[in-house]
Amino acid sequence: MRHVNIQQNFTQVVEADEFLSLSSEKLLKFIPSDELTVLSEEKVFGCVVRWVKHDSDSRKCILPQLLEHVRLPLTSESGTLKSVEAYRPSTGVWTTMADIHLLRKNLGVVALEGLLYAVSGRDGLSMLDSVEFNNPITNTWTMPGASMNVPQCYGGAVAIDRPFNI
Repeated sequence: MRHVNIQQNFTQVVEADEFLSLSSEKLLKFIPSDELTVLSEEKVFGCVVRWVKHDSDSRKCILPQLLEHVRLPLTSESGTLKSVEAYRPSTGVWTTMADIHLLRKNLGVVALEGLLYAVSGRDGLSMLDSVEFNNPITNTWTMPGASMNVPQCYGGAVAIDRPFNI
């Protein structure tokens, strides 16, 4: 298939069995394209997961690189985070994590020192100033006592792992 044809008919192309045999190089050419015709970015995310799961033993190592090109902030407004799945590249296995405390959409997510943090976002009615983190060993979410100074959404999250005296 020609590159332009795949971009214009992406939704139909990813449903075909032929899509599952694409090389990682070709997939990496299509998913970051601004010319991709899709109704929502969830479709791009779904096709990446489907492609990796088709041959997870050999493709799990490319998943992080593929996910760099999925525009998660452009996912639909109705996409509210309550349930989370974790992917472990070392085992190639997806596992279900415990539900977070607050429904969130348009949130920031960051990993630091083995914990996964969900930062701010919207609960459907208002912006949030709360933070919670998941400990994958106990599979529990915890809300630390401190809230953010200003409620926010559509933000990113960055972790700077530095000693406290800097």
